[in-house]
Amino acid sequence: MEARQIVEASRRFERADDVFVTDGLCRVTPEFLAEFEAFKKRTGTRVFAVLVDVGSSAEVSVRRWADQVHRVVDLARDAQAAQDAAVVVFRAV
Repeated sequence: MEARQIVEASRRFERADDVFVTDGLCRVTPEFLAEFEAFKKRTGTRVFAVLVDVGSSAEVSVRRWADQVHRVVDLARDAQAAQDAAVVVFRAV
């Protein structure tokens, strides 16, 4: 994850807030989760995920590593949900 490399390379990004837009379709290994949680704890990083919805199974993988998950059904068709997610995410950041 590029954001992780940036946070680790610079002291000025301690307690960073990362926004991650994803379809949620991914496999996350236990090793990655342990390493990523250690990184988040060490740096105070929070991850806000915007999940472009592709089904209920997508959220399960994202919830394992994101601090908050905001769902958008379709960015092109669901403009209000996209705007709502942006307001919630960026107000929290």
